[in-house]
Amino acid sequence: MASKNLEIQSLRGYAILLTVIAHLEPLVLPLSAYTHYFWLGGGVDLFFCISGFVIARGLLAKRESNFIRFYVPFLVRRFFRLWPAALFWSLVVLFLSFAYNQRNSFDTFEHNVLAAVAAWLQVENFRMVSCLYTEYVQCTAASPLRIYWSLSLEEQFYFIFPVLLFFLGNRKIAILAAALAVSQMFLHRPWPSPLWFFRTDAICIGVLIACIHVKGYAESLAPRFLDSTRSRMICSIVLCMLLVLVAKKEVVWFFNGLVALVSGLLVFVASYDKGYFARTGACSKVMAYLGERSYSMYLTHMLSILLVRETFVRFYGVLPKGGETPYILGIAALALTLLLSEASYRFIESPLREKGRRVASKMFKDKAAAVPA
Repeated sequence: MASKNLEIQSLRGYAILLTVIAHLEPLVLPLSAYTHYFWLGGGVDLFFCISGFVIARGLLAKRESNFIRFYVPFLVRRFFRLWPAALFWSLVVLFLSFAYNQRNSFDTFEHNVLAAVAAWLQVENFRMVSCLYTEYVQCTAASPLRIYWSLSLEEQFYFIFPVLLFFLGNRKIAILAAALAVSQMFLHRPWPSPLWFFRTDAICIGVLIACIHVKGYAESLAPRFLDSTRSRMICSIVLCMLLVLVAKKEVVWFFNGLVALVSGLLVFVASYDKGYFARTGACSKVMAYLGERSYSMYLTHMLSILLVRETFVRFYGVLPKGGETPYILGIAALALTLLLSEASYRFIESPLREKGRRVASKMFKDKAAAVPA
């Protein structure tokens, strides 16, 4: 099994930090002034782009003539990699919304049951559209399980992409990915429009980056000027800042497209794993550590934030709007997120990921596709 790209892992760390900070607002009230001005949801688009790149690069390199041998082991690996942890933490949310929800921090138990079922069926993004846009059903966006919409979109990509790749081939899949990315680039996709929950342009850009590497074009396109420490630092800082700075409709109506494009630039630079994005150091090691646990952090951060909130308001009635206390609460939520995500990573995510690899290998021992998890 190939070693992991630590620069991609560092990008995952940056993406999860943006996402967690974006969701701290219900607990750290003073943050609202900043999160309303600087939208931090680009962390999700960065995750999408990384997934498109990692999954496509593995599948493009391992494409074979037998569809079952190509498709089934991949799905088995993804199932063991993602589903058990998501199921476990969604059940924890259901328990908390039933047994520890005096101040309704977790939304109602009934709403969480519906969100959980949609998440288990990988259609939470569809449910969010039916709730918030068409109002086909009554619900709120308060459930901590609402964040599973992005996981549902990624799972839909995992189901569909290998099928398209097998029947279309590498060249046509690259053309399709380019067409889908370009067609979405200039669309206005405000919250909570349907296109918000189906924004696949970043995923498609990730697929295109994978095509560049698999087809052998990467070497001629390598950003060698980033071998310079100064150039690398300037480029990395500017791109990381742009992911936040362009993410406003006040900048341009198609800001979602710009966020996807910046995500693509970050992933492209990091895809070489040659130190173009970040060289080995204390900061990159911390970010890679967070990136390795980013999936578990994504699953646990909302329930951690709301658990701290529920506990505080039970004792003190209301959340403070000023002073040091809001930030202390935020630090407590971050610490709890790290604790729970570490436990999830060690005892659920990693063991079951290895089990998935073994199961897939036993199904087709001779040709099981070794796709990165």
